Formats: sequence, structure tokens, C-alpha cells
Amino acid sequence: MIFLYSYWLWIAALIVMAGLGIYFIGRHFRKKRITAFLSVREKEAAMRWPVERFRIYSAILITMGLACFCVALARPLTGPKKSEGTSHGIEAYIALDVSNSMLVQDASPYRLQFAKDKINHWREQLAGDRIGLILFAGDAFIQIPPTHDSVVFEKMVQNALPRSVGQGGTNFKGAIERAVESFERREVNAPILIIISDGEQLQEDGIAAARKAHLEHGLYIFTVGVGTAAGGEVRTLGSNGEISGPPRRDRMRNVIYSRLDEPILKAIAQEGGGRYVHLQESGNMLETLYHEDLRELALSSQEIVADDYNEWFFVPLALGLLLLLVEPFLRPRKPIVLQPLSALPVDLPEGSALSESEGALRASSDTGRLQSRLRSTNNRRS
Repeated sequence: MIFLYSYWLWIAALIVMAGLGIYFIGRHFRKKRITAFLSVREKEAAMRWPVERFRIYSAILITMGLACFCVALARPLTGPKKSEGTSHGIEAYIALDVSNSMLVQDASPYRLQFAKDKINHWREQLAGDRIGLILFAGDAFIQIPPTHDSVVFEKMVQNALPRSVGQGGTNFKGAIERAVESFERREVNAPILIIISDGEQLQEDGIAAARKAHLEHGLYIFTVGVGTAAGGEVRTLGSNGEISGPPRRDRMRNVIYSRLDEPILKAIAQEGGGRYVHLQESGNMLETLYHEDLRELALSSQEIVADDYNEWFFVPLALGLLLLLVEPFLRPRKPIVLQPLSALPVDLPEGSALSESEGALRASSDTGRLQSRLRSTNNRRS
């Protein structure tokens, strides 16, 4: 299962923590108020489970109901699922380099964001083609398999960040192997892999992996370069998604530079049966690549059964509504009375109006008892 708007899950977690905090803070202040008026034994009776359970149930139901709404807004998806109809087009993976070297600002605003904007603009132009996404740095993993759903794909591309892959580096071999494994399971006739990177290979042998994938598995590999040969300083990405702070430094405290390595990318494309293009500010070379090379592979490939993703937002939405609707029915029908008001041990201050009236009442009651005794004595004598 994947979540299209995963930040709503963090909001759901914050709501759960806030709900627990509000309950325990409220319970603390209730104890303080009760302590001011009741004895220890009566305070324990006031906080006993039959009384407190209604507040606990209410806090749990309201908190979980709001959290379920947040999960629904996160848009949970499973799939892909098979749907009726067929389409005729390419089936391809885009392998996007999310290593730290993609934070160089020799493309506007920086390499990674520049590539993501070009990818999403190109994806909007496609109709019957299925495109998936692989993210790679020191390791590689499939972010989303090939799909017709451009909205899901574009959202996954936009969420791709260097921290998406924990291990640093640039592992072309890992990206190629993930694509081969996925296409073999799906039995695609003309599989395509488009690698978008600055070409700085720091580990494994991407050229040998490309040769093996093309000759043994029929994978067509195209490469797209991002950046310039002059390069620039590798910067740090802030929490707001913008470049911030000083340039990154290595262990020797030297500033880290990165340059576009076109020879590596050209060699990978040549061994993979494809070609290399450079992503430029003007125009979109992905569109050019599609019309000049990829469409020919689409015409020679077999028809693809259309697929889509299963939507599950209605499940947490219905659960959240149910929890909020049930909560009022769990409240007690009658107010809970701890003890009669006359039994409350309230000490009134001396000299107050209530204290004087209480003394008058006691005096009048004592006088009444004395008069009744005198009457009974006189009756006995007579």
C-alpha cells in the first residue's frame, strides 16, 4: 500500500498525541479540583472506573475518528489492478538519480528539481503509455510500477528527495537490476529504462550491467544527463525543499564539487541499445527522445492491458464517521451523583454569613430540644 499524500499520516499521529495529552491534562486538573472539596476516600470514589470510563471512551473515539479522517486524506492506494480495455504504447521506467550530487545549482533551481519538473511536464503529454519510477542513489528501489495514472506518478516524482534513499552514492547497476526484475515479472515485450542522472558513478559497474540487461533481457536503456561539465558545489536541501546553508564538505573539510559525466552516460546508453540526450533549459529533450526513439518501440510492442490503482480512502473515512457517531451514545444517560450534598465535608470560614446562619440554626434546634424536655417533665409531675 502506498499513500499519495503521506504528510497527512504525520498529522494523524499529531492528533493522536494531542488527544492523549488533552485527556491526561484534564484528568490532572479534575483531581486538583476534587481534592479541594473531598476527602481521600471520596476522591478515590469520584475517580473510580465507572465514572472515568466515559471520559476515556470519549477521548479515544474522538481522537481516533479525526485520525481516520487524516488517513483518508492521505489517499491510500493498492495495486495496480487490471481493468477492462487495452492500450497501445510504451511501458517504461524512469530511474531518477536522487544522490546528493543532484543538489548542484548548475540547473535552475538545482539539478534534481529541474529534472523533476521536466519529467512531470513530459508525463502530461502521454496518453496510452505506462510509466513507472525507480529512485536510486547508493541503492535503488521501485517507487511506483508502470501505470497510466499520471496524477499518482507525478506526485511520486515531486516527493522524490535525496533522503528517499538512505544509502549515499550513485548505483546505476542497482537501478538497472530493479527494472529487469520488474519487467520479467510483467512479461513486457519491449521494456524501456530511462536513466536521468549527472553521471557520477561512485560504485558498481553500470556499463557492464547495461550490456547484460540489453543482451540477455531485451531491456532498452536510454540516458539523460542533468547539469553542466563545469559543475558546481554540492549544497544542502532544507526542510522547505529549497537549497539552503553552506556547501557540503568531505571528511577533510574540503568543499564537495560535482560535474556532469557525459562519457559514462553515453557508454551506458550505447551498451543498453539506446542513446544519450542532455536535458537543457530550453525545450524538453524527453519529448524529443519519445518522438524519435521511444515511439518506434511502442509500435513494435504488444498491446498492454490497462491498469490502475485501487482507492481505499473510503474505508478510514467510513470508520472515522462511525467512531464520531457512536461517541454520543456512550455517554451516561443520567448524571452520576457521588453522595448527597449535605454529606460534603465543607468547612466554612469563621465569621461568614453562612457560618452565623448555621450557628443560629444550631441554637434554635438546641432551644427546641430543651423546651420539649421541660414539657415532658411537667407532664410526668402532673
